Amino acid sequence: MINCVIVEDERLARQKLQLYVEKHNDLNLVVSYASAESFLKECFHTDYDLLLLDIGLPNIDGITLAGKLPKHCRVIFTTAYTEYAVEAFNINAIDYLLKPFNFERFSIAINKINIQLNQADIPIPVDDKIFIKEGKRIHRLSVEDIFYIKGLKEYVVWHTDHGKLITLHSLSYLIDYLDPFDFIQTHKSYIVNKLKVSALEYGFVHINNEQIPIGRSYREQVRQHFKVDL
Repeated sequence: MINCVIVEDERLARQKLQLYVEKHNDLNLVVSYASAESFLKECFHTDYDLLLLDIGLPNIDGITLAGKLPKHCRVIFTTAYTEYAVEAFNINAIDYLLKPFNFERFSIAINKINIQLNQADIPIPVDDKIFIKEGKRIHRLSVEDIFYIKGLKEYVVWHTDHGKLITLHSLSYLIDYLDPFDFIQTHKSYIVNKLKVSALEYGFVHINNEQIPIGRSYREQVRQHFKVDL
């Protein structure tokens, strides 16, 4: 469960956020504030995982307020203005919700939080083993049993010698994590086990009679690794 705090000065917008939080199964509303000042008086004594923060606050705007918080604080900005997006992401905002947004768009932002919170689900491999958490079950696999990994929005599908596993991770996290263990990214949606590649051709690598695409921006690193002209 993700404990969240709302800071929103507009009453109707605050009520809408409260309804979205109550509707979402992964969220628990700790407290809701109508001003930055009231939040700052109590924030360092409040236990929360996520701040839903309006940018257009009077006296202290949301960008300035976020800059006063510890770096580990997760923030999703809500605003009617597009021009603050760059500043928001420069301070590592999880997402930037442009008003008016619906519950589906809100849920997409919350899924990004879930991805971050679940990055610790896979510990560092030991003796060529890797632990993959799928739901409440933890699978222990040999690295050599993993063929490739396919990204599907907020999820990834692990294609293994024992079947498919689905976990809540991002490919960008996994490639850094798996790089020392003979894995290479060939496409924005694919990471492959280099030792499982049986053939290469222009635009594809072959694993278990399946064609895995090679994206244009990944072609050079694939060519250099396998020392082939693609």
